[in-house]
This record gives sequence, structure tokens and C-alpha cells, in this order.
Amino acid sequence: MRYTSQEKLRIINLVRESKLPIRIVLNQMGLNSSTYYKWYSRYRRSGPVGLENIKTTPKRFWNSLSKAERKQAIQIAFTNPEKAPKDIAKEFSEIYGSYISESSVYRILNSFDKFENKKITLIKGRNRFSETAGDTDNIWKTEFVYIRLFGWGFYYLMFIIDDYSKYVIDWKLYTNLTENDPEQLIITALWKTGQKGIRLKHRARLLTGNYSKLFIDRLKEFLYDYDLKNLRGNSSNARVIRKIDGTIQTKKNVINLNNYYLPGNIEEQIKRFIDYYNNECIIKAFSNMTPASIYHKQEGIVQQQREQIKEKTLLMRKIRNLGLEN
Repeated sequence: MRYTSQEKLRIINLVRESKLPIRIVLNQMGLNSSTYYKWYSRYRRSGPVGLENIKTTPKRFWNSLSKAERKQAIQIAFTNPEKAPKDIAKEFSEIYGSYISESSVYRILNSFDKFENKKITLIKGRNRFSETAGDTDNIWKTEFVYIRLFGWGFYYLMFIIDDYSKYVIDWKLYTNLTENDPEQLIITALWKTGQKGIRLKHRARLLTGNYSKLFIDRLKEFLYDYDLKNLRGNSSNARVIRKIDGTIQTKKNVINLNNYYLPGNIEEQIKRFIDYYNNECIIKAFSNMTPASIYHKQEGIVQQQREQIKEKTLLMRKIRNLGLEN
């Protein structure tokens, strides 16, 4: 209950004029002794004026978002409903040249009931993968995807991905997969990345799944001829399977969403998606960098630009929210 200054003064006078102990009087009135003594102290110090209720103003945060910034973030989210908060924060910075954190985007979307919490299923395996990539072009991963074309049958899509940056180095669509097809793609990737001309011990290692014995034996001979080490995943180890399939899963899901009727259509769709994945899809483990930025070692430049935008934005918000314009 909030008392007016007149009510507070009346209570003080009643307590002072009463012949009963103060504690008993306050108990009968249902008032805490600490509250009474706080009023009485203010009354003795400032008189009746000290009993006036102090108007409190909402706490102001110097780095709070403006209404315009919230509206801009919401507009990006509604325009691209498939994007996660980290993608929206990145696009916000690129479009408006201003900084917004992933957590702020999450709170804004959550207030509009536009964020779906995903259920995560944990698969237990070994504590860590025995062969880890410490840099780009250290380990490459291979994967095949079956894609159905109505009236044409099944096509086979092969990826070669850098394990460290998750960058798609090369890909090719095959009508009929033969033993020599993967070899040609690997050779193309070697020339494209400059791996063909470097010392043998610095060449990339190739991580593959458990393919057929005939295929693996032929691949081993090919890799031996090109001095490449082969790392085979163990089908009984869920962690190894996840390492091979985890990066590919996004590509599989997106590419297989649509029905295709002409080979040209599917090649164009794959090309567009690979370009989007390499240059726009961001990886949270690398401070929301794109695979292309990590693979081409441009993360330092991108991070410096983001820090400059962040410092400038926070300074402007501080000036605006604390009324320091003048």
C-alpha cells in the first residue's frame, strides 16, 4: 500500500501521542517499524515536505535499441523468416551499417512469438575425433547425395568440403557414378586450391565414409599416386559419422526440398545454393563468419570492420539514451 504525505504525517502523530510502546502501536496498524522510522527520519530532517512520495523514473540503459532499430530488425526477420537470429544480426549490420547483437534479435523475435526453440538430440560417441583439422586445407571431406529427376532417374552429387572452414571447395553432378568420377573431382580441387604444387606433408588429408570395398580400393590407389592420406570413418562411431555428415546435412535438406524435371534446373539450383552457403551462411563457432571468409583467411578484416561498426553504434546509443547530444 502506498501512503500519501498526509497519511504518513497522521500516522507519525498518532504514534508519538500514543501512551503504548511504538512497536505495539505499529503492529496494531500493520506497519513495519523500519518503514515508520524511515518516515520519521525524513520528517525530522525536512518536515512535511520530506514525506512526499518520490516519483521514480524507469531505469534508462545507455545501450538500449531505438524503436527504429527494433523495427528494422523485425522487418528483416519477417522478410526472411527462415533466417536465424545470428543471420539477421549479420544482415542488419551489412544493410544499415549499425550493430545489433544476436541476443537482442532473439529477444525481439521472442516478443513477437517468431522464434522456435529447436529440440536438439545428442548422440554420444568418443570425446573427440582422433584426426582434427588445425587450419584450412588440412582435412577435406567427401560426400555423395542422390537426387531424383522426374523422367531422368537418379543423379549423383559429389562434394569436397574443407573440414576446418566448412567451405565447399568443389562439386559436380554425375548422371552415372563410375570409379573415375571422384578422382577427376579431387584432381580439380587439388589444382584449384594449389595443393598440387605444395610439399607432400602439407597436403590435405581426405576424410571419407564407408563406401564399397571396390570403390575404396580404387580410391586408395588413386590417393597413393597423388600422395594423399585417406581417413576412413568408422560406421560404428556416431561421432565420426556426424563429422562427415554434419556439414553435408544442410545441403542435402535444402537441395532435396524441391522436385526437379530438367538437369539444367538442378545444376542452377545447386550452384545458387553453394554460392549462398559459402558466402552468406555464417558459422557460430567462428564468431559468425562465413565459410568463404574463414577459408580465404579474411576473418581478421571482417572482424575489424564489425568492431568499428559496433563501437560507433554503441557510442551513438549512449549519446542518445543519456541525453548527451548537447
